[in-house]
Amino acid sequence: MNIRKTVKTKLKKTAKGAGKDPNMGHTQNLSSTMSIPLVSMIEEIDLKSSAYLDILLTGQPQRRIELGRGEITIGRDEDCSIQLPITNVSRKHACLFPKGEDFIVEDLSSTNGTFVNGVKISRCVLRNNDMIRIGEARIQFIQQKFRV
Repeated sequence: MNIRKTVKTKLKKTAKGAGKDPNMGHTQNLSSTMSIPLVSMIEEIDLKSSAYLDILLTGQPQRRIELGRGEITIGRDEDCSIQLPITNVSRKHACLFPKGEDFIVEDLSSTNGTFVNGVKISRCVLRNNDMIRIGEARIQFIQQKFRV
């Protein structure tokens, strides 16, 4: 018996048996005779993301820095990507860099430490709305993901 005839016969038998058991609908009968690979039902969704930092310093207007794919250094030094002119911030205090789709913040052996959501860290993967504290500065990490 060829495969078409076998499938056709099973479908006929299943359709005839549908409705006999009031708790079992006709789709349950069909699904028990037809195998559908789960993999073919899962669709990959491409996501893009944009990320930025909102920098809050007392007595200064809020600044927004868009994050790219390069490393950003944060500190008091003029060579830092984000300069924080605060006495309790080290010259090179912390750095922030991308890793895959994530962003990592790392303390650069600063004197007073780097905090994320109130916890002192040496290195940390950032999540949307995390609050980084460096000295008196508050830096909010924002990452928005959207479908392509």
